Amino acid sequence: MHKNRFDELTSLMAKKDTKAFDLFYNEYGGFIYSVIKVVCKEKELTEEVLDDVLIKVWNLAHKLVHIENPEGWLYKVSRNTAINAVKVRRSAPLVYESGVNDKNIEMLLGDMVFEEIISRLAPVEQEVLIFKFKRDYTFRQIGEIMGKPTSTISNIYYGATKKLEKIEKNNRKSDK
Repeated sequence: MHKNRFDELTSLMAKKDTKAFDLFYNEYGGFIYSVIKVVCKEKELTEEVLDDVLIKVWNLAHKLVHIENPEGWLYKVSRNTAINAVKVRRSAPLVYESGVNDKNIEMLLGDMVFEEIISRLAPVEQEVLIFKFKRDYTFRQIGEIMGKPTSTISNIYYGATKKLEKIEKNNRKSDK
């Protein structure tokens, strides 16, 4: 994510340019989705929260042009919106339809396997691994987004990978 591009798109969105909104979604939607998915877990709720975050961005576009750390801002807004949605869901559970319409089933299965593997970790560990593996970010970039020192991010990452190794080792023992 480049600050100049973020500023350019939010500037155009402030003028109600829907093409800029589409470009914003194409460039930042995956990032926002991955942050939300860690909190919400369910595809349907994740997509609803993604819509909510995008509406917030659209409505606040005129104020976002001078954000110093767009990734950090998007991360915090996405995560907080997701947390609020989960709280609402818990207080008033609803029945949602589920279904898979993804054309690229191989990619979907890869995501499902990845999500299943990391679901055993703490949410902060899941977030770091998603940024590292799905977004290919450096520890420094992840630290900037999450507002944590690089050393903390690397400790979280290595701790999470050790936990995953232990889980895999226990799974192999139970398969024998």
